[in-house]
Amino acid sequence: MEYCFAGGVQGWVENKRTLGWAVTIRPEQVGWLLRRARMGGRCFIAVRRMNGKSDELYMVHGRDAERLQDNGLKGANWILGVWSGGPARWDWGQVERLLVYNLKTGV
Repeated sequence: MEYCFAGGVQGWVENKRTLGWAVTIRPEQVGWLLRRARMGGRCFIAVRRMNGKSDELYMVHGRDAERLQDNGLKGANWILGVWSGGPARWDWGQVERLLVYNLKTGV
């Protein structure tokens, strides 16, 4: 999913869903995200974890795509944010700030 905010701030979000802790990402997707991140592009992975007890959103930077593929979500200290309670309760303002804020330059 491509996004664009005021001022031309644009980026990419790869959307995933899981019932557990593992996240399936194809090797081509990992490669694309890693290349994009190395070039300074804003790219993220949004993972919706639904397991009957919870409905959570995890945001991961694209540069960590391989880590996510190999290790999943559990215990990952490189996850940028986690929101619980389903879409109606997720803090979309925080998600927007995460997508707009450039982690490399701070702009």
